[in-house]
Amino acid sequence: MTASAAALRPLSRETPRHPGPRPEHLLAIEGNQSVSAASNTLVLYVEGAWTQRTALALRGALDTVKPQGAALTLLVLFRDGLLGDADGPRITAEIEAIGHALGVATIVNEDVAGGWAAALVVAHGSGETSWRLLAPLGGVTWTHQGSISARELAHALDHYLLPTKPPRPGTLLPAIEVGARLSPVALVPGFGVRQTHCPPPPVSRLWKDSLVTFVRAASPASQAHLRALAAQYGTSKDGQPTVLIVAEGAGDDELSQIKQQVGADWGVLADPDGTVADRFGVRIWPTTLTLDRGGVVAAIDVGARSSADANESERRQ
Repeated sequence: MTASAAALRPLSRETPRHPGPRPEHLLAIEGNQSVSAASNTLVLYVEGAWTQRTALALRGALDTVKPQGAALTLLVLFRDGLLGDADGPRITAEIEAIGHALGVATIVNEDVAGGWAAALVVAHGSGETSWRLLAPLGGVTWTHQGSISARELAHALDHYLLPTKPPRPGTLLPAIEVGARLSPVALVPGFGVRQTHCPPPPVSRLWKDSLVTFVRAASPASQAHLRALAAQYGTSKDGQPTVLIVAEGAGDDELSQIKQQVGADWGVLADPDGTVADRFGVRIWPTTLTLDRGGVVAAIDVGARSSADANESERRQ
């Protein structure tokens, strides 16, 4: 079995600001599940190099258009892996400075596995920039492929921006909260989740100081997270928590690779189309829930755990 279309769910990754794995997340754009007030969204998809011509078009258009009652968010998406640790911080800072100077909320992310390119019908591999204007409640109101002048972009914004309130930041925390009691039934593969040839998760062993960690197949951040968990909890010491891995976008091959990676007697549950993650409102991968003996969520950790975290935890024990 191969990974399903969940791998192409529109996910984003923050551009690099410091070394280390960067988690994937659902983007906080209204019509895309996560902010409390909608806005128009100008999406700039960058397939090739970031150029000063593109920067000047953005700056000139946003400085020209002063819409009344039509809030705008700028989303700049780079093709997955396009920004390295060396160039990423500089380019991100340049784009955010343009938005800040002009009073436009600005987000700079990488497109994980081409999910946004597919959703926005962007021509992958063209090397060109692609422009999309999204309406406050979803839908594309304007498109352009390739380079554009500040005048052309300003003209499009003047004609296609819709009235709306200013955007407000949304939360990317899971829908489940600390103190909630987690139902084991929600983790059973047969409960709305496609079965695989792998054995069922150790539901009967949960609620004994357990960890439920949500990861994504073929994700560098998830792989680093699992390595750190294995280093911390992969021994057979008494009192070690039961660990269940929920792997989004994973088929049988990916599950086998995860089992080999952790090398521990842990349950691994395939979540090929994200059903289980959606059930718990997970919006960032990896996300880890710590459960007490009664099945109550005692802590929620978002993002990749590092080897340093594992070493620090070992010292405290």
